[in-house]
Amino acid sequence: MVVDDFIGEFHILDINNWANSLENVLHMLNFPVQVEYVCEWKSFLYEKSDCSRYFSTADRKILAECQEIAMFSMNGHFRKLKMISVLLTGNPYLRNEKAYDIYKLFRRVYGRHILFVVCFNQDIAFVGTVVNEWKKWEVIISDWFGERTDREILSRILEIDFSLFSSDSFGKLYEDYLWAIARPYVRYRESKIYLIYGCEDVEAYESLVVDWDGTMVPITKIDREETHRVNSAYYLDLYGDDYFLDELSTEDEILDILDEDDAEFEWTILEMELAKEDVMEEDDFEDEDDFEDEDEYDQGEEAEREDISRMNPEEMLKFIRGE
Repeated sequence: MVVDDFIGEFHILDINNWANSLENVLHMLNFPVQVEYVCEWKSFLYEKSDCSRYFSTADRKILAECQEIAMFSMNGHFRKLKMISVLLTGNPYLRNEKAYDIYKLFRRVYGRHILFVVCFNQDIAFVGTVVNEWKKWEVIISDWFGERTDREILSRILEIDFSLFSSDSFGKLYEDYLWAIARPYVRYRESKIYLIYGCEDVEAYESLVVDWDGTMVPITKIDREETHRVNSAYYLDLYGDDYFLDELSTEDEILDILDEDDAEFEWTILEMELAKEDVMEEDDFEDEDDFEDEDEYDQGEEAEREDISRMNPEEMLKFIRGE
């Protein structure tokens, strides 16, 4: 079985060479990635990323929870997508909270459309940001997958298969990613009525329910509240200390990320860049001199694109407006 293959891969996951082991797992899920570099958090902050200006002293304390940070490069049409992974250590009961805080730091620097993976011991989890009708922003953390994970839960990793994601646009691809990684209780919101009666239409079940022997018996308010309490605790009991749900509302948190309009603008800029590069790569030059001239032009454009790619969205907007 495919699940057995994943169990074998997690069994040999080497913490000393964790990024390459993670790359093997991602290849099994058809992610077109390869390790670009692996470094400690200080090296990432001051040497590799050129992002130190975005992090406060408090942020750096959070970043220090990362034993190492790995940047993955994507192949082909997805080469401008950011895929980042971090290696955590410490208290296993705090791994969700650490993943949450660290992810938000990277989200602020690179925008919300990043593919993010957290490694803890020999387990991995995927992280992302969804915008939904209940609140503006919500960080979701997938199940933790590893050798010791329950087989039923581990089978869900098969849904996180890059080949199943949409290739129509990067926006849809990211939506597919979020849907695939979401835990069941995040993916399927259950109403109080459903938890009590097993349906959305309560009228026929308001006074009578089917008992274990098939007879109709009256149900009291106390019975309904107890049924709701028991059913609501199902996932809490199933996940135990590993239960995690981002319950912060917009009012609870000073958002450290772009508003929705700027986030969509950022995504549009990325897609325009990729479309432009694809057109340039397909050009067929008949004259060698023309090819050399175009190559020089490419270098200038590439330098400009590199400058833009290092900007945060606010700086990008000012650059485009010529401010």
